[in-house]
Amino acid sequence: MAFPHVWSATEDNQPTGSTPIGQGDDYIVATRQMIRERIGLEHNFDFMNDAEQGSHREGSARVWVSETEPEDPIPAVTAETVGQLKKGRFWFKPSTGEAFVYDLGTAAWKAINITGAQLIGLVTALSAKSTVAAADKILILDSSAGGAGKLITADKFATAAQGVKADNALPAASYTAADVLAKVKTVDGVGSGLDADLLDGQQGSYYQPASSAITTDNIGSQSVLNADTVDGQHASAFATAAQGEKADAAAPASWFTSGVAGSWSSHSIPKASRWVPPAGLYIFRSESYVSIEVYGGSSFYVVAPVGTGGMYLTDGSILGVSNTSGVDVTVYYRKLL
Repeated sequence: MAFPHVWSATEDNQPTGSTPIGQGDDYIVATRQMIRERIGLEHNFDFMNDAEQGSHREGSARVWVSETEPEDPIPAVTAETVGQLKKGRFWFKPSTGEAFVYDLGTAAWKAINITGAQLIGLVTALSAKSTVAAADKILILDSSAGGAGKLITADKFATAAQGVKADNALPAASYTAADVLAKVKTVDGVGSGLDADLLDGQQGSYYQPASSAITTDNIGSQSVLNADTVDGQHASAFATAAQGEKADAAAPASWFTSGVAGSWSSHSIPKASRWVPPAGLYIFRSESYVSIEVYGGSSFYVVAPVGTGGMYLTDGSILGVSNTSGVDVTVYYRKLL
């Protein structure tokens, strides 16, 4: 920004020895004004509030922003004075996003990573101490004290060994029943040495040991005792295996009962022709002009003359029922099987 009064190299050497005495007061006034204008950039320097004059204006302080650390403020002073002047200064490094504060105790810039509110507390702590941290202490920000700095000793921190244990510890939130079960499953099985208390709700004594179980390999060598009864019945109450086979092969009694007791079926035989019934057992009623014949290998032979009936078994090809008249005749029968 441009100042009302320019402070140039020429002005810096005024007044000279040849300057008229009457102009001396003008140079004095101009110098005061130039100083006030420039100090007023970051400090309170007005004519209204004498108590605030010279104090730092809030929000006007600027952090050193550079890839390299700040230069010493006044080169031509002692090292101790330079350190005092650098105490509490801040430096921001854009390439890494790091913030640094000058540590007077070690005469070096220390990296910090703190919030804006903590930064205010750190500034307060640094401005009140000549040494930020001694060899056995470290500066922390106490949030309970509004972010003010506090020096603490190393014994308040965990050791390196404790830190390793913490890194390797299982988080409490992960130590659940499901997590334990999943881990047990990875080592369960034969040879694991894990015994279950119950199997399907039963103790181990409830089950037959594998060593004494009857298998296909040892069933022939087993000693089997005869039972006195089966479901309370002696053997005489049951059919033998041979009787069971006969029963399986026998025709149901209902076949005969229903055939005999049922109504007669009929079949119409055209004149001078023969009907060959399907396979089965038949009872034929005697009919006029109807004879029963059996196939003899080349032709049918009469086995029941006209007007006689009877019971006959056929495979569907050997039995014939013939109409010997010149008109259609109806034959009546019952099929038993």
